[in-house]
Amino acid sequence: METKQHYHLKLAKIKNLPALPESSCKIITAVNNPDVSIEELTQVISTSPSLTGRLLGLANSAYFGCPGKIVDLRVAIIQVLGLNLVKSLVLSILLSNELDVSKCQNFNTLKFWMQNLLTAILAQKIAMLVGDKNLNPAVAYTSGLLLNIGLLAIVYVFPEELNRIFSDVEEQGASLNNEIIDEIGVAHYQVGFFLLKRWRLPNIYPDVLKQYTATAVVEKAGLLKMITVLKFSSDLAEQISVFEDQELPIPIPGLNNIGLEECEIQKLVRQLIERRKSIEDMAISMGGK
Repeated sequence: METKQHYHLKLAKIKNLPALPESSCKIITAVNNPDVSIEELTQVISTSPSLTGRLLGLANSAYFGCPGKIVDLRVAIIQVLGLNLVKSLVLSILLSNELDVSKCQNFNTLKFWMQNLLTAILAQKIAMLVGDKNLNPAVAYTSGLLLNIGLLAIVYVFPEELNRIFSDVEEQGASLNNEIIDEIGVAHYQVGFFLLKRWRLPNIYPDVLKQYTATAVVEKAGLLKMITVLKFSSDLAEQISVFEDQELPIPIPGLNNIGLEECEIQKLVRQLIERRKSIEDMAISMGGK
């Protein structure tokens, strides 16, 4: 058992994570501007060749049905991805680019992005089905993509410790979150909260992470509903990743909380399983491979 001093030293390392480069800050400022035009967004994204390449790769993935046809970023935004989706993808790609996880051999980049993409897609579609004014589908999608950003940060700071943890989780079926808390002293959602606050993202995204595992009642109704949808979507995404069958065992308690019929969720599940390969192609692009 490590002492409190060791935990404080580890937390200090997390708090010393690098600030975002000025170029990335300019892109994030543009992305968070609700009045930004497609032309302005295209121009600022184009200052980052790696980000531009990643977005073009996503636009040309099988998921969007335009493999190999899109070579212009503006066309990709207008005809394929759409403004809201581009904003979500830019945020998650930029932030993950600052966190090099290559030193952790047991970190599965494909699995990480598959989980995030499935969670994001489910959260967006469920928010649309629920039709609640407090559930913005675009915000739900972005929140799903950023839900595990704290895990990337911890892997970046403690690659050796996390290498061992991933091995234990794989071999012994241990809880990843519990293992991280035991080793680092804090859940990765709280690390994600700190990171998104430091990098000055809109409050909704760090607030979701701050309250995601909180035991106290969430006072804001809109935030509570968003967290409920994200938790349900994350649990369901894990099942879709494991099971081949199109009729999955839906977690009924969570289903009751979001106010949808099981047949509606089963329809979403079938759609995602049918498109599993194309989502996997997106996950590969998100991971930069």
